Amino acid sequence: MITVVIGVAVFAAQVIAYRYISSKLRTRAAYRNRLASLRTVEHAPRVAPQRFVNRPGED
Repeated sequence: MITVVIGVAVFAAQVIAYRYISSKLRTRAAYRNRLASLRTVEHAPRVAPQRFVNRPGED
């Protein structure tokens, strides 16, 4: 009798944990999809700055 009660309690805990974790994962996926949809334009890469300055007359 005791083992049946323990088994039912463990099963109920597993169901509660599954529902809780599933809802958290759904929320996380919704956040990720929302953030992914915000990026609409692919910007051009920045031009690398010139690290030196030519002297007058040099090219």
